Amino acid sequence: MEVMEVMEVMEVMEVDGNKKPMKSIEIFLSYICNYKCSFCFENDLYKEKNLSKEDITFTLKQAKKEGCNHVIFSWGEPTLDSNLLYYIDFSKKLGYEFILIHTNWFKTDKYTYLENLVSLWLTWMILSVHGIGPISDMITKKKWSFDSIYKTMANVSKIRKERLRDFMLDTNTVVCSYNYKHMYKLIKLLLYFPIKRIMITYPASEGLVLNDTYLIPYDKAIASLKEIVKLIEDKSHKDFVLQWFPHCVLSSKLREYAESNKYIEKQKIYDTLDQKIEGYNDGYTKIDSCDLCEFDSKCSWISELSFNKFGFPWIIS
Repeated sequence: MEVMEVMEVMEVMEVDGNKKPMKSIEIFLSYICNYKCSFCFENDLYKEKNLSKEDITFTLKQAKKEGCNHVIFSWGEPTLDSNLLYYIDFSKKLGYEFILIHTNWFKTDKYTYLENLVSLWLTWMILSVHGIGPISDMITKKKWSFDSIYKTMANVSKIRKERLRDFMLDTNTVVCSYNYKHMYKLIKLLLYFPIKRIMITYPASEGLVLNDTYLIPYDKAIASLKEIVKLIEDKSHKDFVLQWFPHCVLSSKLREYAESNKYIEKQKIYDTLDQKIEGYNDGYTKIDSCDLCEFDSKCSWISELSFNKFGFPWIIS
């Protein structure tokens, strides 16, 4: 059963002006999700494969002994787990400094629920936001999904105003054939909220997207980003990240925002049964020129699915 991946110095975390290395554990609570996004990198969104409470508490203890100071509860929808409040409280008592959930809003659109999470020491949240209004509904196959996302962001704004302790919000948007023409409007809206990091991600090269039409060529995805970068810079929003885009297909300006592997010193991926699971770059490939590329050490390489479907005819370097 897949449980976690541990990154040694996954990135340098900056909080309240202080920079510190972050050793992170990510725990996959279950595969169950209230969304049914067609670009999800999980093949089976309906299988019920939950970790036991004992597995998770054991894993949290072991990871803390290994020096982890940051825990992420993710996979499926973590707020569907009735023990999430307990895990956050347990993590805090073990001494984790950063406790994060990756959610799509389920329950966090209710202010009292989010306030309870924060009171127990939830310090960070990544919110999946893939479109506005009917575009969000079409992608997630969940009616009125963006209304609940908007309420969640408003709740975060209220909590940040009412509390002395900082609470941070990131957003993640997967660019696809249904939203790439509307990305500027979405990012413009997000900038009204207290979001620390805005992330735009190219679809994973695995899971449901293998059998769907949501994937778009790199050039179309990148064309939608040029105006966004200007907007980001005009608003002086410093933390903007492009994930899973090969560096060689980006202009020098866009490359400034591309996620880099330079922070990753070592990686361990394992589960409670000590069985090896899939590697970090599964589904990605290199072409002949990659080994000679100046960006090879930083790059996440090329999506095999995109390469097989659209080719890789043009490179900006």
